[in-house]
Amino acid sequence: MLERMRGDGNEPDALTFLCIMNSCCHAGLVEEGEMYFGAMRKCNGVTPALEHYTCMVDLFGRAGQLDRMATMMEETSLNSSVVMWLAVLATCRRYANIEIGRHAFEQVTQLDKKGASAYICMYNIYADADM
Repeated sequence: MLERMRGDGNEPDALTFLCIMNSCCHAGLVEEGEMYFGAMRKCNGVTPALEHYTCMVDLFGRAGQLDRMATMMEETSLNSSVVMWLAVLATCRRYANIEIGRHAFEQVTQLDKKGASAYICMYNIYADADM
């Protein structure tokens, strides 16, 4: 669809790339998602926003690539987002990673002390680990 869109003379914008990357995320297409993330800026001059980085964090997390997920968090200046850290926390539960989970929990609770979802997710990480 993207190639058809370009063929019709329409260049993708930030929302188009977000939809494409989200599709890659849910289909497990890590390489393709990375390619589109890179193409945003290089080919189309679209600056990635918080939603694009969150999508990439989710993409790496769903693929079990926690190291790459952590690197993406370190590379962005937007890492003070509760949504991004909750995505990391959910991934840590899925892959039983207590260490990164604790770090993500600390980040979320610094940003939103009353947000119950972080506490519930961290509780579940500990419960799954019989802690």
